[in-house]
Amino acid sequence: MLKKITEVKLSEKLQELVDDGIIDYERALEMQMERRNKIIKDHVEKVHPINQFSNGRYYTKLHPQDYKKPGLVNKARKEDVEEAIYQYYISKELENLDNSTFECQYNRWHEDPLGGGKVKPVTMYRNESLYNQYLKDSVIDKTPITQIDADKFELFFLDCIKRGITQKAFTNVKSLINKIYNYAIKQKFNMPYGHSKDMFKFIEIPKNEFKTTKQKPCERSYTQIEVGVIRRYILDNYAAPTNKLQPLALLGVLLTFFTGVRCGELAALKVTDFDEDNETLLIERTETRNQKTHTYSIKPPKTTASNRNINLTEDAVEVLKLILSVRKGMGIKSEYLFTDRDNDRLHCPRFIKTIETINKRTGLPYKRSMHDIRRTYASICYLDRVPLHVIQRELGHETVQQTQEYVQDLISKEEGKTYLGRVKFYKDISETVQMNNIVNFKGDSRKKPHKKAL
Repeated sequence: MLKKITEVKLSEKLQELVDDGIIDYERALEMQMERRNKIIKDHVEKVHPINQFSNGRYYTKLHPQDYKKPGLVNKARKEDVEEAIYQYYISKELENLDNSTFECQYNRWHEDPLGGGKVKPVTMYRNESLYNQYLKDSVIDKTPITQIDADKFELFFLDCIKRGITQKAFTNVKSLINKIYNYAIKQKFNMPYGHSKDMFKFIEIPKNEFKTTKQKPCERSYTQIEVGVIRRYILDNYAAPTNKLQPLALLGVLLTFFTGVRCGELAALKVTDFDEDNETLLIERTETRNQKTHTYSIKPPKTTASNRNINLTEDAVEVLKLILSVRKGMGIKSEYLFTDRDNDRLHCPRFIKTIETINKRTGLPYKRSMHDIRRTYASICYLDRVPLHVIQRELGHETVQQTQEYVQDLISKEEGKTYLGRVKFYKDISETVQMNNIVNFKGDSRKKPHKKAL
């Protein structure tokens, strides 16, 4: 196999990467052979197989649909036929280089191990979603990449605006286009209109044109009254025989209100993380989801700030004791704190579905997520005059600015009028005169008489 690899000449692109020291020579040879084998395999499976004449020679047809010029390749050895197939498709790619569409370049970039194929599965899945949602079958998708100018980009972006693209998605789409353009330039494409970044400079779209998905503060956080409603519902129904929700999922939602943990951190908690003597909860792992395979795994937190010990309130301690009691009654032996009756660990979607069901059954307005419970925890702590840096540490934020974005005002307009009605920004004039008449001298208890105004 090694002898066969060394006979393959490196392509111009791979040779440049080897010369620049980006990859080593052996890896470049392997990549070249992988591409060569794929081209031959695709031809044999989709175009025409490699057959053998009665005289022992091997042959194939490069374009069998054309009866006048089928492109017959007749060689004494099978290896020579394979080499002819490979060289034919390489030369065909070079001929059609300038006519390659944006779609073709995206597919090549996406499959290239040194292009879009080298990214993480989550990023690859996001790129696929962006392309399928906004770029596929668009005004630039079927256009040769060398013929896309600023006018076509402007038409494309205006079409995205009509379809309701958000500003964040708009930025991600531009980033994806830039990556494909960079890949095309590395492939020696002649780009007469310049790089995509240069053309984007002439396209101005006001921010108010983008679709906004941001909710109002009162829609993202629960009020203290709503927290009381949810608490009462969970405590009344977690052990009810008619309840179809998982008992531990209900109590897990309640624990989130009293600790502010992330949903992934909640799903990854173990029984040993609860220190009842010191009233703390250890957070040192979280649940992640592979967007490509839709599987869940337990990993360490992303940041050092997320790796923390939470100080528990009395309510949180009582909920954790109740959870341990329910686990004992259900006969659960799993090391993870939240499981179903079959000892299978509960994943994040289970908690998300649970809070959605609670909101629906209690008649609470707005659709809120598990992360909004985390915002509620921060807001209630802030209203109870807990210092911001303490809330930051409990939530596992790296900066105070992140915590400030979480803190929301839970007081309604009507309640706000009541609070503001108690505030006095000035004293009455008569009170001011009386205060001016009473001036104490240092070391003297006598009162200084007020001087009459002239």
